[in-house]
Amino acid sequence: MDYYQTYIKSLEKNGDYSKNTVQAYSSDLKRFLQFLQDRLGRKPSIGDINSKVITEFLDTEIDSGLSASTLHRRKVVLVQFVQHFAKSGIFSKEDFYEVLSWRQKLWKEIYKREVVIISEVEIKKLFSTIEKEQSPKAYRDAALISLLLETGLPIGKLISLDLSDIDLVRKQLEVSNHGTKQTISLEKSVSLLNRYLSEGRKEYTQSDSEAALFVSQMGGRISRQGVWQLLKEWGEKARLTVPATPRNLRNTKVREMMKSGLSTAEIQRKLGHSNRYSTRALLRKINRKEFESQRSKS
Repeated sequence: MDYYQTYIKSLEKNGDYSKNTVQAYSSDLKRFLQFLQDRLGRKPSIGDINSKVITEFLDTEIDSGLSASTLHRRKVVLVQFVQHFAKSGIFSKEDFYEVLSWRQKLWKEIYKREVVIISEVEIKKLFSTIEKEQSPKAYRDAALISLLLETGLPIGKLISLDLSDIDLVRKQLEVSNHGTKQTISLEKSVSLLNRYLSEGRKEYTQSDSEAALFVSQMGGRISRQGVWQLLKEWGEKARLTVPATPRNLRNTKVREMMKSGLSTAEIQRKLGHSNRYSTRALLRKINRKEFESQRSKS
């Protein structure tokens, strides 16, 4: 097994990374290795990698016009890559700290990125628009959006849900959270889920072997792109003033959790964040958004 596979396997075994995150990290690392291969004219070995070529790669990525968040993720992948192999003496502490210190201002750019929250009025408008269309698709989409808003689940976990994960009699949902099962109580989305399962899902799949909770028109598990597309379509039909995206729906749920008095630790657990700093950064952004909104009204 080569160094690339060793690193990716370590992420898979870690338990703190979703399948989609591992795929994104793998793609970022492959992009760096392709950059190095193009420079060397051959497949790079671990001995060809150091902090200088890593930071040079990141500098070229800036020139390609990538967003601050994507650049930061690429940096994180390579920092962790160096850190992983530093334990076995392949990289030095100096290599690690040089990559870690690259473009610290990216943190500030990410911090300044605006948080979008969908208002209660617009949420009602969204559901009202969906309810006008009595169809299997509308039943599925209403249930899916309602579950997103009630739980704040990330899109990867939403699409990975199986029928066996949900118990509408007990009003419970089980999700995997860093290797353990987390039980979530349901209320608001129960009736819409019941309608979808009885009148919508069976129109998409007649197969008893299909495990997925949410299925596409093709009869299989709905994809991330499928969720993004249905949200975009309904948002445009409802003429919302802000985009209906998984992130914006999740931000809306986080604001609700904050208003209900949940602690940072509780919100972190519900969101499935492995890093408490990610939760704190999001809460600070939402607080700032709320403050600026109140100030503009006064």
